[in-house]
Order: sequence, then C-alpha cells, then structure tokens
Amino acid sequence: MTLSAYAGWGAIAYSFPEGVGGTSSGLPSLAAAQLHALLKCYMNGGTRCHVKTWERNQCAILARGRHGGVAWSTDNDWYAALGEGIERCYRFDSQCTIIAYACD
Repeated sequence: MTLSAYAGWGAIAYSFPEGVGGTSSGLPSLAAAQLHALLKCYMNGGTRCHVKTWERNQCAILARGRHGGVAWSTDNDWYAALGEGIERCYRFDSQCTIIAYACD
C-alpha cells in the first residue's frame, strides 16, 4: 500500500541546541507553512529555530542520529521520504530515528 501526499504546504523547523522542532501541514502558502513551523518550534522550547525543509503536496521527513546529526528528505510517497531521510542520516551518524514529519 502506498501512502501518498495530499494537498497544501508544510514545513519542519528545528533548533539544534535543544533538539526540538515544530511542523506544519495543509497551509495555503509556503510563507504560512514556514512561519507556523517556526512558531511551533519556539513554543516547544527552541531558542534557535530554523526551517530545515518544506514541502508542497508531498511528505517531508526530519531524522536525527545519536550524536545530534540531522537529515531531511521530501517525496510524494511517505515510505520513500522515510527511507531517504533515514539513509541520509546514517551517512554521518548512527541510531537514526524520525523526529518530525509533515505530509500534505
């Protein structure tokens, strides 16, 4: 079964010092998606939040490794985005897990 993206804009913001983030999805513009993700990141305790990735009608994935390395990916297919995000993280870190995602 393929889980595909739907409709709208989404973004993922992340703050390295605290290791927290924020996501958005289903918003009408890229600017709105980025702002919403940043606000959620700050509300989650981030002090240096930055948008790491964004998507339109896709899935975006943010993965973090054991030593704090992060990687992200986007794809029309949830499983493809998931696999690519984890694979990219393992290129420079270990014990990588998905810490955030946004799908539209």
